[in-house]
Amino acid sequence: MVESGKKQEAKKSFFEVRAPMTSTKISLYAASAQELHGKTIMLDLTRSLRGKNLVLKMRVMVLNCRLNQ
Repeated sequence: MVESGKKQEAKKSFFEVRAPMTSTKISLYAASAQELHGKTIMLDLTRSLRGKNLVLKMRVMVLNCRLNQ
């Protein structure tokens, strides 16, 4: 039996985000690239800075159909 009131969700996938100020690769999980526009990413850089505590906050922007920081 199929429920008639059930909403069908869009298929989610991983999107690669370019962050020119860091060398880490960032992949975000969403239904579309436009859904990620304006979202905030918190990136922990402690390991790459060899123990120095630093959390980097970046905002995702869609420019020319590409995801940038």
